[in-house]
Amino acid sequence: ELGETIYLKLGFKKVSDYKCFYSKVNFHFEAGNRIRKLIAKDLPSLYKIDLMANDENRMHLIDKFYHGGFGYFDEGKNLLGIYLPAFGRGLVLALEEIVGLELLKLKHSEKGRTTFLPNENSVAIEFLENISQRKGTKLTRMLLGKEVQWNPQMIYSYASGYCG
Repeated sequence: ELGETIYLKLGFKKVSDYKCFYSKVNFHFEAGNRIRKLIAKDLPSLYKIDLMANDENRMHLIDKFYHGGFGYFDEGKNLLGIYLPAFGRGLVLALEEIVGLELLKLKHSEKGRTTFLPNENSVAIEFLENISQRKGTKLTRMLLGKEVQWNPQMIYSYASGYCG
């Protein structure tokens, strides 16, 4: 928050605000058969979901952080959402609400997890408020340069301030 006025003076534009939530306790989460570890074969679908959510080519970041990540798959084995614990605070992206919420359950089943949600994702915000996650500070999404056609409703946990 303190840096926001400085960034605005440097020509950045405010795009959105993020709300912060922290896991307070561990709880049991049964992942089921739709969630599994990601493998290299999943990368093209992973790139596509990230591009749809962020409107940026971030393949170099995905390649670096997908190891140890989880995917949510439909019955036809199509990737519908991702959780990458090692990517910043733990990136969660999803094509459908139920998928994003299931991946948030997985993420927040462990104490000490942090999630920043764009204000536009009211479904995820309401979910985390209802499962009694501790609220934290707010952050601002800012942009310098060309506008991007991001889809904040697909973002269930952004990774980090340097890369969305």
